[in-house]
Amino acid sequence: MSGRKTRKASIVFLTIILILAFGSTQVMAAGFTDITATKYDWARPYIEKMNLLGVVKGVTETTYGPDDSVTREQLITMLVRLMGWESQATGKSLPSTFPKANSVAPWARGYVAVAVEKGIVSDEDLENFRPADAATRSEVAVFAVKAIGLGQEAESRENLNASLTFNDGYLIELKARPYIEIAVEKGIMKGFPDGSFKPNDKVTRAQIATVLHNITKLEKTNNIMVQGVVKNVDSTLLPSFDLKLGDGSSKTYTVDTNTLIYKEDADGNLTSAQLKDIKSGDTVNIIASRNTAQYVEVAYGKQATIVEDEDEDEDEDKVIKGIIRGVNISANVLTIENQDNDKYESYNIASDVKIRRDGTTSDIYKLMIGDTAAVTVTDGKIVRIEAETATKEIMGVITDITFISKNPTITIEDEDGKENDYELDKNATIRKNSRSADVSDLKIGDEVKLTLEYGVGTRVVATSTKQDISGTVKAVTLADINSVTVIDDKGREHILTITRDTEITKDRKQIDVTDIRPNYYVDIEAENDEAISIDVTVRSVKETIRGTVVNINEDVKVIVISIKNDDGTKSTQHVYYTSDTILYKENREVRISRIAEGDEVICIGSYEGGLFFADTVHDLTISD
Repeated sequence: MSGRKTRKASIVFLTIILILAFGSTQVMAAGFTDITATKYDWARPYIEKMNLLGVVKGVTETTYGPDDSVTREQLITMLVRLMGWESQATGKSLPSTFPKANSVAPWARGYVAVAVEKGIVSDEDLENFRPADAATRSEVAVFAVKAIGLGQEAESRENLNASLTFNDGYLIELKARPYIEIAVEKGIMKGFPDGSFKPNDKVTRAQIATVLHNITKLEKTNNIMVQGVVKNVDSTLLPSFDLKLGDGSSKTYTVDTNTLIYKEDADGNLTSAQLKDIKSGDTVNIIASRNTAQYVEVAYGKQATIVEDEDEDEDEDKVIKGIIRGVNISANVLTIENQDNDKYESYNIASDVKIRRDGTTSDIYKLMIGDTAAVTVTDGKIVRIEAETATKEIMGVITDITFISKNPTITIEDEDGKENDYELDKNATIRKNSRSADVSDLKIGDEVKLTLEYGVGTRVVATSTKQDISGTVKAVTLADINSVTVIDDKGREHILTITRDTEITKDRKQIDVTDIRPNYYVDIEAENDEAISIDVTVRSVKETIRGTVVNINEDVKVIVISIKNDDGTKSTQHVYYTSDTILYKENREVRISRIAEGDEVICIGSYEGGLFFADTVHDLTISD
């Protein structure tokens, strides 16, 4: 009999422990019966998360409808909820200018009205909203990018060629391309394994949960989630963990049988985990009901070093350089991967923090996970942040290409005339003139758009500058790099490189660079400063005289010029002109009266009977 009492007492004690450990009330998460195992395991974490955040709801009390298409009005509703604007939608009416307002479902009108106010629904979408139409992947990208405040950034890229590499990129409308480009850059959306984007495919309710989850990793959304760094984990007596919050305080959250725990992998996907998988130093995002965690999301990466305010030297500032790995705006905490020790460190953000991003004054809302940054910490709080976009684009002209270092380095001159060197990743994608290319195809003078990721070039889109030059050969240089100097028909000098691939012909026959002579007349097709083809035309041999005008006698039609000889001495040359002689000044045909003493000129012509007669005279002096 005493044995039965002992067993009964043990059961009662165990029951008390379980109640203390897990709580007497179960918290239901999504609980949708149609999110079946195996088929929807990939979407389950995101649906559960968005459901707990109140962003997505079921089509019935027990079903989610994962394969149903998301309508445009549903998409807008989800985005408005996600961004924390639901309270603004309550009782809000569509503007009087909104076309066919009655076509929007009554429950969605307030949300759409907020979206119009925020600029998410604008332009063609405002003129023809089509609320009940299924949203396409392209439309999701556009609305999402606008929702996170990057609509103007997308508009600024409309005149540029979006660097999309999807094999079905031709199906993407031009106006949508920059939005999709940004959505891909920010990790909101990505392509399919076959290399396509499928812009016109309808988005299912299962897929949209994933997109919404990706957005939460970038921007301030609603403030239900709590972010912090795990201090201690108790997975035995009272399943729980202690969390250091952004304000420096600590709080304990219990875990029960209904708590959903997921861990992020290297690809950003969430996989099921248990309390024992959470370690001290992990950065976590949680959704809680009072002190009970309903949802726990463990961020991928190395563990953070918990920095306590009392350990800081109050009189000393320190600058930490690295990559931003987390920004919790509601809790005012930033997590940075310190490049000196490869550790994740979390710090409180001072209320008067000064922030600059990409060289301009910014704010905390524009900081992105993945930005490189230098943060200044004073008294345990971040007082200054200098951040740069992890992915940025450089526009300019190639002025040099070197192969001295391990990877090629290209020098680009931007529109302000500043030159900077950029190392190319060994697997960098290179396209030139709309075709796949190699680094060896890049030439000095190419116009380029270079995509940088953490300061290293990962994509180069180059366009060669082509020109046709006709003129007289001034000199031919035969050296390690062969070149030809040509004075064109307007007196401008061009120095062009001749390569082994340069095609040189004379009288329709192939000739070598050694057969080109000064005073030959040539037609050159050039790419940047490299001659692609040279056609030598048989013409009477012309001479070129360059010097400074010292006198003009219009009665006998002679120009006396001073010439500097190769040995440094000077001599004078009489240049005769006739009514057929063409005179140029500042690339325009002029009369002889426009040429004055002291002007520098180039005279092209020939000798007859010992006298030099000019066919053209080019005045190189620029007038004030």
